[in-house]
Amino acid sequence: MAMIKCPECGKEISDSAEVCPNCGKSMKKIASPSQVKPQKGGKMKKVFISIFVILICLMLFGMLLGDDEKSSKNNSPAKQEVSAPKENVIVVGVEKICEDYEKNEVAADQKYKGKLVQIVGRVDDIKKDIADNLYVTLKRTKQFQISQPQCFFDDEHENRLANLQKGQKITLIGRVEGLMMNVLIKDAQLVN
Repeated sequence: MAMIKCPECGKEISDSAEVCPNCGKSMKKIASPSQVKPQKGGKMKKVFISIFVILICLMLFGMLLGDDEKSSKNNSPAKQEVSAPKENVIVVGVEKICEDYEKNEVAADQKYKGKLVQIVGRVDDIKKDIADNLYVTLKRTKQFQISQPQCFFDDEHENRLANLQKGQKITLIGRVEGLMMNVLIKDAQLVN
């Protein structure tokens, strides 16, 4: 036997009582606590589950799409030699582009930023940044110069970069992104 509260007077009474002994209220319509089904989250729970399922589906779709792009790159025949792109290419030396940026960054951006440049220089470093992006820095001829061309390559160039050595003379083509400590050159490609 469980105790319930009378909805009329609030006193505790037996769940088997047909009327409240205190106020006389009929108890036929009141269910015992064991008969009452607890309310579940209902609509909100369904909304959260739906959102979660949609997010999982989007992540899986994104992973599959990313794998397709990588596999299509890997299935394409590897190019050992890169021909010059059809767009105009500015031929510039390591010292010239760095000095232009040191003298006037705004003018240098107008001249180089977003444009393809071809640079011949000597390898200073071959590394990966914190995001695992491959890059090569080119050596300046003058000592104590802080900025230098920092040329970023796609992963498909990893084997060729692995065969480079410091001090080796290379020619590359890439798109200038501007100055951030170094003159950044993206989408670089080695040219034979």
